[in-house]
Amino acid sequence: MRLSDRNEQQLNALSQEQRHANEIIALKNKELEALSKKLSKYLSPQIYHSIFTGAPRGRDRVHPQEADRFLLRHRRFHQNHRQA
Repeated sequence: MRLSDRNEQQLNALSQEQRHANEIIALKNKELEALSKKLSKYLSPQIYHSIFTGAPRGRDRVHPQEADRFLLRHRRFHQNHRQA
C-alpha cells in the first residue's frame, strides 16, 4: 500500500468521524433549542435573558445588602402585624 493511499484512507476516516460529530452537535442543539422554548414560557424575560446570555442586566443583580435590608423589613413588618 502506498503512503498516499494510506493517507487518503486516514483522511476519509477522519472526515467520517467529523460528519458523525457534526450530526451529534446538531441533535444536541435542537434539544437545547426545544428546552429553551419550554423555559421561556415559565421564566420572566429578564431571568431568561440572564440565563442564556450569562450576564445579568441592570436590576437583575441583587446585592447582598439590598437582600438583607429587604428581609429585615419583611420580618419587622410581620412581627408588628402579629403583635397588633
